[in-house]
Amino acid sequence: MPASASAPAPAATSAHKPRTWPSPQTAAPAQTPSLVWARASRRNASPHLALCMVAPVLAFLELDDVYRAGACCRSWYAAAFAWRKDRLRAHGVPRRLRWRYWESCARVDWLFSGTTVEAEFERCLDGRCGLGALDATGTEGEILRDVTRTFPRDDFFSARSRAGQDMLADVLRATAVFAPGVNYCQGMNYVAAVMLLACRDEGVPRPEARAFGLLAALVCNLDMRDLWRPGVPQLKLRIFQFDRLLRELQPSLSSHFRSVGLTPDFFASQWFLTLLSINLPRHVLVRVWDSLLTDGWKTVFRVGIHLLRLLEPKLKDMTLEDLGLLFKTPDGPVAASGLPPAAATAGSPASAAVDEWVRRAVSLKGVSTRALVELESQYVAHILAQQLSDNPDIHGAVAFVDRRVAALVREEISRLDGPVRADVGVLRGRIEHTERALREARDVFVEEAREFIEVQADIEELQEAKRAVLDQIRSLSELGDAHEDDFAVLQAKVESVEAQLVEEGARFGGVLWRTAQAQVDLEEALERKKVFSEQLVQIVQQNEAMRTRRMKSLFRELNAGGGGAPTSAFASGSGSASTSASGAGGAADG
Repeated sequence: MPASASAPAPAATSAHKPRTWPSPQTAAPAQTPSLVWARASRRNASPHLALCMVAPVLAFLELDDVYRAGACCRSWYAAAFAWRKDRLRAHGVPRRLRWRYWESCARVDWLFSGTTVEAEFERCLDGRCGLGALDATGTEGEILRDVTRTFPRDDFFSARSRAGQDMLADVLRATAVFAPGVNYCQGMNYVAAVMLLACRDEGVPRPEARAFGLLAALVCNLDMRDLWRPGVPQLKLRIFQFDRLLRELQPSLSSHFRSVGLTPDFFASQWFLTLLSINLPRHVLVRVWDSLLTDGWKTVFRVGIHLLRLLEPKLKDMTLEDLGLLFKTPDGPVAASGLPPAAATAGSPASAAVDEWVRRAVSLKGVSTRALVELESQYVAHILAQQLSDNPDIHGAVAFVDRRVAALVREEISRLDGPVRADVGVLRGRIEHTERALREARDVFVEEAREFIEVQADIEELQEAKRAVLDQIRSLSELGDAHEDDFAVLQAKVESVEAQLVEEGARFGGVLWRTAQAQVDLEEALERKKVFSEQLVQIVQQNEAMRTRRMKSLFRELNAGGGGAPTSAFASGSGSASTSASGAGGAADG
Protein backbone atom coordinates (compact mmCIF):
# COMPACT_ATOMS: atom_id res chain seq x y z
CA MET A 1 0.00 0.00 0.00
CA PRO A 2 1.43 3.48 -0.81
CA ALA A 3 2.44 5.66 2.09
CA SER A 4 0.03 8.38 1.01
CA ALA A 5 -2.95 6.05 1.43
CA SER A 6 -2.55 5.83 5.17
CA ALA A 7 -1.27 9.32 5.83
CA PRO A 8 -3.69 11.87 7.33
CA ALA A 9 -4.99 14.67 5.17
CA PRO A 10 -2.95 17.87 5.19
CA ALA A 11 -4.02 20.46 7.77
CA ALA A 12 -4.53 23.11 5.11
CA THR A 13 -7.05 20.95 3.30
CA SER A 14 -9.01 19.99 6.40
CA ALA A 15 -9.14 23.57 7.59
CA HIS A 16 -11.44 24.52 4.70
CA LYS A 17 -13.88 21.65 5.38
CA PRO A 18 -16.69 21.79 7.96
CA ARG A 19 -15.76 19.86 11.08
CA THR A 20 -17.88 16.72 11.52
CA TRP A 21 -18.07 14.17 14.30
CA PRO A 22 -16.39 10.91 13.14
CA SER A 23 -18.80 8.03 12.60
CA PRO A 24 -18.28 4.81 14.59
CA GLN A 25 -17.65 2.89 11.35
CA THR A 26 -14.83 5.09 9.99
CA ALA A 27 -13.22 6.58 13.08
CA ALA A 28 -10.43 4.82 14.87
CA PRO A 29 -11.34 3.55 18.35
CA ALA A 30 -8.88 5.91 19.97
CA GLN A 31 -10.64 8.91 18.44
CA THR A 32 -14.07 8.42 20.14
CA PRO A 33 -14.64 10.40 23.39
CA SER A 34 -16.08 7.42 25.27
CA LEU A 35 -13.00 5.30 24.60
CA VAL A 36 -10.70 8.19 25.42
CA TRP A 37 -12.40 8.49 28.81
CA ALA A 38 -12.38 4.70 29.28
CA ARG A 39 -8.62 4.61 28.79
CA ALA A 40 -8.19 7.59 31.11
CA SER A 41 -10.31 5.79 33.72
CA ARG A 42 -8.14 2.71 33.50
CA ARG A 43 -5.13 4.94 34.19
CA ASN A 44 -6.94 6.23 37.33
CA ALA A 45 -7.30 9.69 35.84
CA SER A 46 -9.28 12.30 37.76
CA PRO A 47 -13.09 12.04 37.30
CA HIS A 48 -13.07 15.77 36.70
CA LEU A 49 -11.75 14.98 33.21
CA ALA A 50 -15.13 13.54 32.20
CA LEU A 51 -16.96 16.66 33.24
CA CYS A 52 -14.42 18.84 31.44
CA MET A 53 -14.85 16.81 28.25
CA VAL A 54 -18.60 16.40 28.26
CA ALA A 55 -19.85 19.59 29.96
CA PRO A 56 -19.22 21.84 26.91
CA VAL A 57 -21.37 19.47 24.86
CA LEU A 58 -24.11 19.27 27.48
CA ALA A 59 -24.38 23.04 27.62
CA PHE A 60 -25.90 23.02 24.12
CA LEU A 61 -28.40 20.20 24.80
CA GLU A 62 -31.91 20.21 26.12
CA LEU A 63 -32.66 18.41 29.37
CA ASP A 64 -34.17 15.32 27.72
CA ASP A 65 -31.13 15.06 25.41
CA VAL A 66 -28.90 15.20 28.48
CA TYR A 67 -30.70 12.10 29.75
CA ARG A 68 -29.99 10.31 26.46
CA ALA A 69 -26.34 11.34 26.59
CA GLY A 70 -26.05 10.06 30.15
CA ALA A 71 -27.15 6.62 29.01
CA CYS A 72 -24.12 6.22 26.72
CA CYS A 73 -21.58 5.19 29.35
CA ARG A 74 -20.82 5.51 33.04
CA SER A 75 -18.56 8.54 32.68
CA TRP A 76 -21.12 10.43 30.63
CA TYR A 77 -23.79 9.53 33.18
CA ALA A 78 -21.65 10.98 36.00
CA ALA A 79 -20.98 14.11 33.98
CA ALA A 80 -24.65 14.46 32.99
CA PHE A 81 -25.78 13.96 36.59
CA ALA A 82 -23.38 16.60 37.91
CA TRP A 83 -24.35 19.02 35.14
CA ARG A 84 -28.05 18.36 35.73
CA LYS A 85 -27.82 19.18 39.45
CA ASP A 86 -25.89 22.37 38.75
CA ARG A 87 -28.39 23.33 36.04
CA LEU A 88 -31.33 22.70 38.37
CA ARG A 89 -29.85 24.76 41.16
CA ALA A 90 -28.99 27.63 38.86
CA HIS A 91 -32.03 27.85 36.61
CA GLY A 92 -34.46 25.02 37.40
CA VAL A 93 -36.14 22.67 34.97
CA PRO A 94 -37.56 24.33 31.84
CA ARG A 95 -41.26 24.85 32.26
CA ARG A 96 -42.23 22.73 29.26
CA LEU A 97 -40.28 19.78 30.69
CA ARG A 98 -41.02 20.21 34.40
CA TRP A 99 -43.95 17.82 34.71
CA ARG A 100 -42.18 15.07 32.79
CA TYR A 101 -39.11 15.59 34.98
CA TRP A 102 -41.16 15.35 38.19
CA GLU A 103 -42.81 12.13 37.02
CA SER A 104 -39.44 10.70 36.03
CA CYS A 105 -37.88 11.45 39.42
CA ALA A 106 -40.89 10.03 41.28
CA ARG A 107 -40.86 6.88 39.07
CA VAL A 108 -44.52 7.17 38.20
CA ASP A 109 -44.16 4.84 35.21
CA TRP A 110 -42.61 2.17 37.42
CA LEU A 111 -45.41 2.46 39.98
CA PHE A 112 -48.11 1.98 37.33
CA SER A 113 -46.11 -0.40 35.12
CA GLY A 114 -48.94 -2.94 34.95
CA THR A 115 -51.57 -0.41 33.93
CA THR A 116 -51.93 3.29 33.17
CA VAL A 117 -52.33 6.22 35.52
CA GLU A 118 -55.68 7.11 33.96
CA ALA A 119 -57.05 3.57 34.31
CA GLU A 120 -55.97 3.29 37.94
CA PHE A 121 -57.43 6.72 38.66
CA GLU A 122 -60.81 5.69 37.27
CA ARG A 123 -60.68 2.41 39.19
CA CYS A 124 -60.07 4.21 42.48
CA LEU A 125 -62.89 6.71 41.86
CA ASP A 126 -65.34 3.90 40.96
CA GLY A 127 -67.68 6.25 39.11
CA ARG A 128 -68.04 8.75 41.98
CA CYS A 129 -66.58 12.08 40.93
CA GLY A 130 -66.54 15.60 42.27
CA LEU A 131 -67.00 17.28 45.60
CA GLY A 132 -70.63 16.23 45.86
CA ALA A 133 -69.71 12.53 45.85
CA LEU A 134 -67.91 12.76 49.19
CA ASP A 135 -69.51 11.54 52.41
CA ALA A 136 -69.71 13.88 55.37
CA THR A 137 -67.95 11.51 57.78
CA GLY A 138 -64.71 9.56 57.98
CA THR A 139 -61.83 10.12 55.59
CA GLU A 140 -64.08 11.59 52.91
CA GLY A 141 -65.48 14.03 55.46
CA GLU A 142 -61.95 15.27 56.22
CA ILE A 143 -61.25 15.66 52.51
CA LEU A 144 -64.53 17.52 52.03
CA ARG A 145 -63.71 20.02 54.77
CA ASP A 146 -60.11 20.60 53.66
CA VAL A 147 -60.82 20.95 49.93
CA THR A 148 -63.00 24.00 50.52
CA ARG A 149 -60.21 25.59 52.59
CA THR A 150 -57.40 24.97 50.08
CA PHE A 151 -56.09 28.12 48.38
CA PRO A 152 -59.50 29.89 48.57
CA ARG A 153 -58.02 33.08 47.05
CA ASP A 154 -56.95 31.28 43.89
CA ASP A 155 -59.61 31.54 41.20
CA PHE A 156 -59.08 27.91 40.21
CA PHE A 157 -60.06 26.68 43.71
CA SER A 158 -62.59 29.36 44.61
CA ALA A 159 -66.17 28.54 45.49
CA ARG A 160 -67.36 30.29 42.32
CA SER A 161 -65.43 27.84 40.13
CA ARG A 162 -66.07 24.30 41.32
CA ALA A 163 -63.76 22.75 38.69
CA GLY A 164 -60.62 23.02 40.79
CA GLN A 165 -62.34 21.80 43.95
CA ASP A 166 -63.86 18.83 42.12
CA MET A 167 -60.47 17.85 40.68
CA LEU A 168 -58.77 18.19 44.05
CA ALA A 169 -61.44 16.09 45.76
CA ASP A 170 -61.04 13.36 43.13
CA VAL A 171 -57.23 13.34 43.46
CA LEU A 172 -57.30 13.06 47.26
CA ARG A 173 -60.03 10.42 47.37
CA ALA A 174 -58.36 8.31 44.67
CA THR A 175 -55.05 8.50 46.56
CA ALA A 176 -56.75 7.44 49.78
CA VAL A 177 -58.19 4.41 47.98
CA PHE A 178 -54.89 3.59 46.26
CA ALA A 179 -52.87 3.80 49.50
CA PRO A 180 -55.26 2.59 52.25
CA GLY A 181 -52.49 2.53 54.84
CA VAL A 182 -52.14 6.28 54.45
CA ASN A 183 -55.71 7.33 53.65
CA TYR A 184 -55.59 11.11 53.95
CA CYS A 185 -53.58 13.58 56.01
CA GLN A 186 -53.88 17.35 56.23
CA GLY A 187 -51.14 18.77 54.06
CA MET A 188 -51.75 16.41 51.16
CA ASN A 189 -54.47 18.79 49.95
CA TYR A 190 -51.97 21.62 49.41
CA VAL A 191 -49.43 19.35 47.72
CA ALA A 192 -52.09 17.99 45.36
CA ALA A 193 -53.39 21.52 44.68
CA VAL A 194 -49.93 22.70 43.62
CA MET A 195 -49.67 19.68 41.31
CA LEU A 196 -52.99 20.57 39.70
CA LEU A 197 -51.87 24.16 39.20
CA ALA A 198 -48.63 22.97 37.62
CA CYS A 199 -50.59 20.71 35.26
CA ARG A 200 -52.86 23.59 34.33
CA ASP A 201 -49.94 25.94 33.66
CA GLU A 202 -48.17 23.40 31.43
CA GLY A 203 -51.32 22.22 29.63
CA VAL A 204 -50.97 18.61 30.80
CA PRO A 205 -53.91 16.47 29.60
CA ARG A 206 -56.11 14.86 32.26
CA PRO A 207 -54.54 16.95 35.04
CA GLU A 208 -56.45 15.24 37.86
CA ALA A 209 -55.25 11.77 36.78
CA ARG A 210 -51.64 12.92 36.34
CA ALA A 211 -51.68 14.71 39.70
CA PHE A 212 -53.02 11.53 41.28
CA GLY A 213 -50.17 9.54 39.75
CA LEU A 214 -47.50 11.89 41.09
CA LEU A 215 -49.09 12.12 44.54
CA ALA A 216 -49.35 8.32 44.74
CA ALA A 217 -45.69 8.06 43.70
CA LEU A 218 -44.70 10.46 46.48
CA VAL A 219 -46.49 8.21 48.95
CA CYS A 220 -45.19 4.89 47.64
CA ASN A 221 -41.75 5.69 46.19
CA LEU A 222 -40.40 8.80 47.91
CA ASP A 223 -40.70 8.14 51.66
CA MET A 224 -43.87 10.16 52.29
CA ARG A 225 -45.91 7.20 53.54
CA ASP A 226 -44.74 7.40 57.17
CA LEU A 227 -45.11 11.17 57.20
CA TRP A 228 -48.71 11.19 56.01
CA ARG A 229 -50.14 8.01 57.51
CA PRO A 230 -52.33 8.26 60.66
CA GLY A 231 -50.42 9.64 63.60
CA VAL A 232 -47.76 11.25 61.31
CA PRO A 233 -45.04 9.08 62.94
CA GLN A 234 -42.21 10.46 60.80
CA LEU A 235 -42.94 14.09 61.65
CA LYS A 236 -41.25 13.85 65.06
CA LEU A 237 -38.13 12.48 63.40
CA ARG A 238 -38.02 15.37 60.91
CA ILE A 239 -38.50 17.92 63.68
CA PHE A 240 -35.71 16.29 65.70
CA GLN A 241 -33.38 16.39 62.68
CA PHE A 242 -34.26 20.01 61.95
CA ASP A 243 -33.66 21.03 65.56
CA ARG A 244 -30.22 19.38 65.64
CA LEU A 245 -29.22 20.90 62.30
CA LEU A 246 -30.37 24.32 63.45
CA ARG A 247 -28.28 23.99 66.62
CA GLU A 248 -25.25 23.09 64.55
CA LEU A 249 -25.59 25.57 61.69
CA GLN A 250 -27.29 28.50 63.47
CA PRO A 251 -26.35 28.05 67.15
CA SER A 252 -27.11 31.63 68.18
CA LEU A 253 -30.60 31.60 66.69
CA SER A 254 -31.33 28.15 68.12
CA SER A 255 -30.25 29.36 71.56
CA HIS A 256 -32.59 32.36 71.25
CA PHE A 257 -35.51 30.10 70.33
CA ARG A 258 -34.86 27.94 73.39
CA SER A 259 -34.55 30.96 75.65
CA VAL A 260 -37.96 32.33 74.66
CA GLY A 261 -39.59 28.87 74.64
CA LEU A 262 -40.15 28.43 70.89
CA THR A 263 -39.70 24.88 69.60
CA PRO A 264 -39.11 24.11 65.90
CA ASP A 265 -42.30 22.06 65.62
CA PHE A 266 -44.28 25.31 65.94
CA PHE A 267 -43.26 26.40 62.45
CA ALA A 268 -41.45 23.45 60.82
CA SER A 269 -44.31 20.94 61.08
CA GLN A 270 -46.19 22.82 58.39
CA TRP A 271 -43.08 22.92 56.19
CA PHE A 272 -42.72 19.15 56.17
CA LEU A 273 -46.40 18.17 55.96
CA THR A 274 -47.06 20.49 53.01
CA LEU A 275 -43.59 20.32 51.40
CA LEU A 276 -43.45 24.13 51.69
CA SER A 277 -46.43 24.42 49.34
CA ILE A 278 -48.17 27.13 51.40
CA ASN A 279 -44.98 28.87 52.58
CA LEU A 280 -43.29 29.75 49.30
CA PRO A 281 -44.66 31.67 46.30
CA ARG A 282 -45.35 29.34 43.43
CA HIS A 283 -42.60 30.64 41.14
CA VAL A 284 -40.09 29.69 43.86
CA LEU A 285 -41.90 26.57 45.05
CA VAL A 286 -41.70 24.77 41.70
CA ARG A 287 -37.95 25.48 41.60
CA VAL A 288 -37.57 24.06 45.11
CA TRP A 289 -39.58 20.98 44.13
CA ASP A 290 -37.20 20.47 41.19
CA SER A 291 -34.43 19.97 43.73
CA LEU A 292 -36.66 18.16 46.21
CA LEU A 293 -37.49 15.44 43.71
CA THR A 294 -33.81 15.22 42.75
CA ASP A 295 -32.06 15.42 46.14
CA GLY A 296 -34.77 14.26 48.54
CA TRP A 297 -35.60 15.45 52.03
CA LYS A 298 -32.45 17.48 52.53
CA THR A 299 -33.91 20.14 50.22
CA VAL A 300 -36.67 20.98 52.73
CA PHE A 301 -34.10 21.23 55.54
CA ARG A 302 -31.83 23.42 53.41
CA VAL A 303 -34.58 25.82 52.40
CA GLY A 304 -35.92 26.08 55.95
CA ILE A 305 -32.52 26.79 57.49
CA HIS A 306 -31.65 29.21 54.68
CA LEU A 307 -34.87 31.11 55.34
CA LEU A 308 -34.13 31.32 59.07
CA ARG A 309 -30.54 32.39 58.33
CA LEU A 310 -31.83 35.33 56.26
CA LEU A 311 -34.19 36.34 59.07
CA GLU A 312 -31.78 35.76 61.95
CA PRO A 313 -31.05 39.45 62.70
CA LYS A 314 -34.80 40.13 62.99
CA LEU A 315 -35.70 36.92 64.80
CA LYS A 316 -33.10 37.40 67.55
CA ASP A 317 -34.78 40.65 68.58
CA MET A 318 -38.29 39.18 68.76
CA THR A 319 -40.16 37.94 71.79
CA LEU A 320 -42.21 34.75 71.86
CA GLU A 321 -45.38 36.71 71.01
CA ASP A 322 -43.70 38.41 68.05
CA LEU A 323 -42.34 35.10 66.77
CA GLY A 324 -45.78 33.54 67.12
CA LEU A 325 -47.36 36.31 65.05
CA LEU A 326 -44.65 35.99 62.37
CA PHE A 327 -44.90 32.23 61.98
CA LYS A 328 -48.70 32.19 62.34
CA THR A 329 -49.02 33.38 58.75
CA PRO A 330 -47.73 30.65 56.40
CA ASP A 331 -45.93 33.08 54.09
CA GLY A 332 -44.90 35.45 56.88
CA PRO A 333 -41.21 34.40 57.06
CA VAL A 334 -40.85 34.48 53.27
CA ALA A 335 -42.39 37.95 53.05
CA ALA A 336 -40.08 39.19 55.81
CA SER A 337 -37.00 37.72 54.06
CA GLY A 338 -37.38 40.02 51.06
CA LEU A 339 -37.76 37.30 48.43
CA PRO A 340 -38.07 38.92 44.98
CA PRO A 341 -41.42 38.58 43.20
CA ALA A 342 -41.93 36.56 40.04
CA ALA A 343 -40.26 38.09 37.00
CA ALA A 344 -42.13 38.42 33.74
CA THR A 345 -39.04 37.83 31.58
CA ALA A 346 -36.09 35.54 32.02
CA GLY A 347 -32.76 37.27 32.47
CA SER A 348 -34.25 40.32 34.18
CA PRO A 349 -32.77 41.50 37.49
CA ALA A 350 -35.76 40.11 39.41
CA SER A 351 -35.38 36.74 37.69
CA ALA A 352 -31.67 36.68 38.45
CA ALA A 353 -32.39 37.51 42.09
CA VAL A 354 -34.85 34.61 42.33
CA ASP A 355 -32.32 32.28 40.71
CA GLU A 356 -29.69 33.33 43.23
CA TRP A 357 -32.08 32.93 46.18
CA VAL A 358 -33.04 29.40 45.12
CA ARG A 359 -29.46 28.42 44.29
CA ARG A 360 -28.21 29.48 47.71
CA ALA A 361 -31.13 27.78 49.44
CA VAL A 362 -30.90 24.36 47.77
CA SER A 363 -27.06 24.35 47.90
CA LEU A 364 -26.77 25.09 51.61
CA LYS A 365 -23.69 23.46 53.11
CA GLY A 366 -23.91 21.29 56.21
CA VAL A 367 -27.11 19.43 55.28
CA SER A 368 -26.42 16.10 53.60
CA THR A 369 -28.03 12.71 53.32
CA ARG A 370 -25.33 11.22 55.54
CA ALA A 371 -26.03 13.83 58.23
CA LEU A 372 -29.76 13.05 58.13
CA VAL A 373 -29.08 9.30 58.45
CA GLU A 374 -26.83 9.86 61.46
CA LEU A 375 -29.44 12.10 63.05
CA GLU A 376 -32.06 9.40 62.49
CA SER A 377 -29.95 6.97 64.52
CA GLN A 378 -29.56 9.61 67.22
CA TYR A 379 -33.33 10.08 67.23
CA VAL A 380 -33.93 6.36 67.78
CA ALA A 381 -31.45 6.35 70.66
CA HIS A 382 -33.00 9.54 72.05
CA ILE A 383 -36.55 8.13 72.02
CA LEU A 384 -35.48 4.83 73.51
CA ALA A 385 -33.51 6.61 76.21
CA GLN A 386 -36.60 8.62 77.12
CA GLN A 387 -38.83 5.56 77.28
CA LEU A 388 -36.32 3.47 79.20
CA SER A 389 -34.90 6.11 81.55
CA ASP A 390 -36.95 4.76 84.45
CA ASN A 391 -35.27 1.32 84.27
CA PRO A 392 -31.88 1.28 86.08
CA ASP A 393 -31.03 -2.17 84.70
CA ILE A 394 -30.44 -0.82 81.21
CA HIS A 395 -28.91 2.53 82.12
CA GLY A 396 -26.37 3.51 79.48
CA ALA A 397 -27.33 0.78 77.03
CA VAL A 398 -28.47 3.26 74.41
CA ALA A 399 -24.92 4.57 74.16
CA PHE A 400 -24.06 1.47 72.14
CA VAL A 401 -26.82 1.95 69.56
CA ASP A 402 -25.33 2.47 66.11
CA ARG A 403 -27.16 2.82 62.83
CA ARG A 404 -27.46 -0.90 62.08
CA VAL A 405 -28.72 -1.84 65.53
CA ALA A 406 -31.15 1.08 65.39
CA ALA A 407 -32.41 -0.24 62.05
CA LEU A 408 -32.97 -3.65 63.61
CA VAL A 409 -34.87 -2.08 66.51
CA ARG A 410 -37.06 -0.16 64.07
CA GLU A 411 -37.67 -3.37 62.12
CA GLU A 412 -38.76 -5.17 65.28
CA ILE A 413 -41.07 -2.33 66.34
CA SER A 414 -42.53 -2.19 62.82
CA ARG A 415 -43.17 -5.94 63.00
CA LEU A 416 -45.07 -5.41 66.25
CA ASP A 417 -47.07 -2.54 64.76
CA GLY A 418 -48.16 -4.52 61.68
CA PRO A 419 -51.05 -6.50 63.23
CA VAL A 420 -52.08 -3.48 65.26
CA ARG A 421 -52.40 -1.35 62.13
CA ALA A 422 -54.62 -4.01 60.60
CA ASP A 423 -56.81 -4.17 63.72
CA VAL A 424 -57.00 -0.40 63.91
CA GLY A 425 -58.06 -0.26 60.26
CA VAL A 426 -60.81 -2.82 60.87
CA LEU A 427 -62.08 -0.98 63.94
CA ARG A 428 -61.99 2.37 62.18
CA GLY A 429 -64.07 0.86 59.41
CA ARG A 430 -66.54 -0.49 61.95
CA ILE A 431 -66.71 2.85 63.72
CA GLU A 432 -67.37 4.67 60.44
CA HIS A 433 -70.07 2.12 59.55
CA THR A 434 -71.59 2.56 63.00
CA GLU A 435 -71.51 6.34 62.60
CA ARG A 436 -73.47 6.03 59.36
CA ALA A 437 -75.97 3.71 61.07
CA LEU A 438 -76.15 6.13 63.98
CA ARG A 439 -76.84 9.03 61.65
CA GLU A 440 -79.56 7.08 59.88
CA ALA A 441 -81.10 5.98 63.20
CA ARG A 442 -81.07 9.56 64.45
CA ASP A 443 -82.78 10.77 61.27
CA VAL A 444 -85.45 8.08 61.60
CA PHE A 445 -85.99 8.88 65.27
CA VAL A 446 -86.34 12.60 64.57
CA GLU A 447 -88.85 11.93 61.78
CA GLU A 448 -90.92 9.54 63.90
CA ALA A 449 -90.81 11.90 66.88
CA ARG A 450 -92.02 14.74 64.67
CA GLU A 451 -94.93 12.61 63.42
CA PHE A 452 -95.68 11.55 67.01
CA ILE A 453 -95.98 15.19 68.06
CA GLU A 454 -98.20 15.99 65.06
CA VAL A 455 -100.56 13.07 65.79
CA GLN A 456 -100.73 14.02 69.44
CA ALA A 457 -101.60 17.59 68.51
CA ASP A 458 -104.33 16.37 66.10
CA ILE A 459 -105.84 14.18 68.82
CA GLU A 460 -105.91 17.11 71.25
CA GLU A 461 -107.63 19.29 68.64
CA LEU A 462 -110.26 16.62 67.96
CA GLN A 463 -110.88 16.15 71.67
CA GLU A 464 -111.27 19.91 72.06
CA ALA A 465 -113.70 19.97 69.13
CA LYS A 466 -115.72 17.11 70.67
CA ARG A 467 -115.92 18.93 73.99
CA ALA A 468 -117.13 22.08 72.22
CA VAL A 469 -119.94 20.18 70.40
CA LEU A 470 -121.03 18.46 73.62
CA ASP A 471 -121.15 21.84 75.35
CA GLN A 472 -123.46 23.13 72.59
CA ILE A 473 -125.76 20.12 73.00
CA ARG A 474 -125.85 20.64 76.76
CA SER A 475 -126.70 24.33 76.33
CA LEU A 476 -129.57 23.56 73.91
CA SER A 477 -130.96 20.99 76.31
CA GLU A 478 -130.98 23.44 79.18
CA LEU A 479 -132.77 26.13 77.15
CA GLY A 480 -135.44 23.69 75.94
CA ASP A 481 -136.30 25.63 72.78
CA ALA A 482 -134.06 23.74 70.36
CA HIS A 483 -135.42 21.87 67.40
CA GLU A 484 -134.87 18.25 66.68
CA ASP A 485 -132.84 19.13 63.58
CA ASP A 486 -130.29 21.09 65.63
CA PHE A 487 -129.75 18.13 67.94
CA ALA A 488 -129.31 15.82 64.94
CA VAL A 489 -126.68 18.08 63.35
CA LEU A 490 -124.71 18.37 66.59
CA GLN A 491 -124.97 14.64 67.21
CA ALA A 492 -123.62 13.98 63.69
CA LYS A 493 -120.69 16.27 64.45
CA VAL A 494 -119.95 14.32 67.64
CA GLU A 495 -120.02 11.03 65.77
CA SER A 496 -117.73 12.40 63.06
CA VAL A 497 -115.22 13.67 65.62
CA GLU A 498 -115.31 10.35 67.46
CA ALA A 499 -114.62 8.49 64.19
CA GLN A 500 -111.65 10.76 63.53
CA LEU A 501 -110.45 10.15 67.09
CA VAL A 502 -110.54 6.41 66.50
CA GLU A 503 -108.47 6.78 63.31
CA GLU A 504 -105.96 9.10 64.97
CA GLY A 505 -105.79 6.75 67.95
CA ALA A 506 -104.81 3.87 65.69
CA ARG A 507 -102.29 6.09 63.94
CA PHE A 508 -100.99 7.25 67.31
CA GLY A 509 -100.38 3.66 68.36
CA GLY A 510 -98.33 2.93 65.22
CA VAL A 511 -96.33 6.12 65.52
CA LEU A 512 -95.68 5.46 69.20
CA TRP A 513 -94.33 1.98 68.42
CA ARG A 514 -92.12 3.23 65.59
CA THR A 515 -90.80 6.06 67.75
CA ALA A 516 -89.92 3.65 70.53
CA GLN A 517 -88.24 1.31 68.04
CA ALA A 518 -86.25 4.20 66.53
CA GLN A 519 -85.11 5.20 70.00
CA VAL A 520 -83.98 1.63 70.69
CA ASP A 521 -82.05 1.54 67.38
CA LEU A 522 -80.46 4.87 68.20
CA GLU A 523 -79.35 3.70 71.65
CA GLU A 524 -77.97 0.45 70.19
CA ALA A 525 -75.97 2.37 67.59
CA LEU A 526 -74.57 4.63 70.29
CA GLU A 527 -73.63 1.61 72.35
CA ARG A 528 -71.91 -0.10 69.40
CA LYS A 529 -69.91 3.03 68.66
CA LYS A 530 -68.89 3.25 72.31
CA VAL A 531 -67.80 -0.42 72.35
CA PHE A 532 -65.76 -0.11 69.13
CA SER A 533 -64.15 3.11 70.35
CA GLU A 534 -63.21 1.47 73.67
CA GLN A 535 -61.77 -1.51 71.79
CA LEU A 536 -59.72 0.84 69.61
CA VAL A 537 -58.33 2.66 72.64
CA GLN A 538 -57.61 -0.65 74.38
CA ILE A 539 -55.73 -2.03 71.36
CA VAL A 540 -53.61 1.12 71.07
CA GLN A 541 -52.81 1.09 74.79
CA GLN A 542 -51.94 -2.61 74.73
CA ASN A 543 -49.68 -2.05 71.74
CA GLU A 544 -47.87 0.80 73.50
CA ALA A 545 -47.35 -1.39 76.56
CA MET A 546 -46.12 -4.27 74.37
CA ARG A 547 -43.71 -1.96 72.55
CA THR A 548 -42.32 -0.65 75.83
CA ARG A 549 -41.80 -4.16 77.21
CA ARG A 550 -40.20 -5.29 73.98
CA MET A 551 -37.79 -2.36 73.85
CA LYS A 552 -36.80 -2.92 77.46
CA SER A 553 -36.13 -6.55 76.65
CA LEU A 554 -34.07 -5.60 73.60
CA PHE A 555 -31.91 -3.20 75.53
CA ARG A 556 -31.44 -5.60 78.40
CA GLU A 557 -29.92 -7.93 75.81
CA LEU A 558 -27.90 -5.05 74.38
CA ASN A 559 -26.59 -4.23 77.85
CA ALA A 560 -25.82 -7.90 78.59
CA GLY A 561 -24.02 -8.29 75.24
CA GLY A 562 -21.70 -5.33 75.76
CA GLY A 563 -23.32 -3.14 73.13
CA GLY A 564 -23.74 -5.73 70.39
CA ALA A 565 -27.02 -6.63 68.78
CA PRO A 566 -29.52 -8.68 70.81
CA THR A 567 -28.89 -12.39 70.63
CA SER A 568 -32.51 -13.46 70.44
CA ALA A 569 -34.36 -10.23 69.81
CA PHE A 570 -34.58 -10.76 66.06
CA ALA A 571 -34.57 -14.54 65.94
CA SER A 572 -37.73 -14.40 63.85
CA GLY A 573 -36.13 -12.01 61.36
CA SER A 574 -34.33 -12.79 58.14
CA GLY A 575 -30.78 -13.96 57.71
CA SER A 576 -29.68 -10.57 56.48
CA ALA A 577 -30.82 -9.01 59.74
CA SER A 578 -28.73 -11.51 61.71
CA THR A 579 -25.70 -10.71 59.58
CA SER A 580 -26.15 -6.98 60.15
CA ALA A 581 -26.52 -7.55 63.86
CA SER A 582 -23.25 -9.49 63.97
CA GLY A 583 -21.48 -6.71 62.13
CA ALA A 584 -22.89 -4.12 64.52
CA GLY A 585 -21.73 -6.12 67.52
CA GLY A 586 -18.23 -6.47 66.10
CA ALA A 587 -18.02 -2.75 65.47
CA ALA A 588 -19.07 -1.95 69.02
CA ASP A 589 -16.60 -4.44 70.51
CA GLY A 590 -13.78 -3.00 68.46
